[in-house]
Amino acid sequence: MLIQSRDQQRAAHAIKCIEKIQQEKQLKSRPIKSAINDLPAMIHMNGLGHAFAFFLTDPKSYPERQAIVEMVFDWLKNGSHVYDNLSEHSRLTALKAVTLSDLKTHQVAQQEAQAYLLWLKKFARALLVDEESN
Repeated sequence: MLIQSRDQQRAAHAIKCIEKIQQEKQLKSRPIKSAINDLPAMIHMNGLGHAFAFFLTDPKSYPERQAIVEMVFDWLKNGSHVYDNLSEHSRLTALKAVTLSDLKTHQVAQQEAQAYLLWLKKFARALLVDEESN
């Protein structure tokens, strides 16, 4: 049985997400890296709910922002299980989770999102190549 630290689990989830972006090639590398770079500061300054809400506005013009929120939310819900206490809610979304969670869960989710984004950012820088440099 493989025992991994929480940090290793974050890294494993993050690299799968970045590799998926590489394979699908639907999203451009530069906007993805920019969005991944911007989200931690936005969470720090405005909180998880405001950052998610901002990133989810205008998904047609900024599909990479929506993709980043989906990655982070997938980690929070299925990877770290921060939102396990909200499992009775059908169709739980990132914004619903933020609004339905208690203070402690919300604080843990913010910390966990920040820790996860460190890995996502590192792997995006390392693995996503800008289209202009090809």
